[in-house]
Amino acid sequence: VSGHNPNLVIGSLEGRRVAVFGGRAHYYEAGNPAAMRLPL
Repeated sequence: VSGHNPNLVIGSLEGRRVAVFGGRAHYYEAGNPAAMRLPL
């Protein structure tokens, strides 16, 4: 999506380690499951 730069934030939330992806491809936009394999 234009304007959604990819990023990854790693930190902790309530004592647990978390990773949050932003700006990734959405399956419903491309309709192609291969679009989700790279980030995961």
